[in-house]
Amino acid sequence: MKKNIAMRVASLILMCTIVSSCFVGSTFAKYTSSASGSSNATVAKWDVKVNGTNVNSVNPATFNLFDKSTVYQLAGIDTGTNASGWTKNDDANVKDGSDRAIVAPGTWGVVSFQVTNNSDVKATYAVVISALSTTLPLEFSTDGETWTSASSITPLPYNLGSGTLEIGDSTGETVNLYWRWLFDISDDANTADTGLGVTGTATCNITVNAEFTQVD
Repeated sequence: MKKNIAMRVASLILMCTIVSSCFVGSTFAKYTSSASGSSNATVAKWDVKVNGTNVNSVNPATFNLFDKSTVYQLAGIDTGTNASGWTKNDDANVKDGSDRAIVAPGTWGVVSFQVTNNSDVKATYAVVISALSTTLPLEFSTDGETWTSASSITPLPYNLGSGTLEIGDSTGETVNLYWRWLFDISDDANTADTGLGVTGTATCNITVNAEFTQVD
């Protein structure tokens, strides 16, 4: 009898040992996984040009609007039509300037330039008058149809016209900047124009910039 009890106790102890060993073993078992990733980024290129020359907000492109060799006559031109169709006839009735343009009633001019955007971002451009000092009754336009008088260009800087250039638009577009001095508008205008001519000292000093901005 005692022998059977001893055997049962021994069997029970062995069984408990095996069961506890299983629990201990499971304590140190677990699932493990890991993942990693990497990537690279490059800053978008900013590459805008005027007539093939790089420009930026620190160094904007400027233009000679009153080139002495490009003063044209308005005679015979319907000034109400688009200036892009006007005939570029040199005005032989106005003296050539030695170092600057000489303008008079009935004259007009235009400066053209190419704007391109080889950037990785979309951009807008603006033709901006940043400085203007004049008593001449001149008018300015970028499309040849909508004209802005010098007296109404305020405050400065003044955005005369703007447009959009798509990403990588290396062809770009041609921008025209026109000026004109209308002839024989009214008796009052003629009297004022005559006064400017008699004095002979009036000038127009203007600074025009082409400015580019990234589209947000």
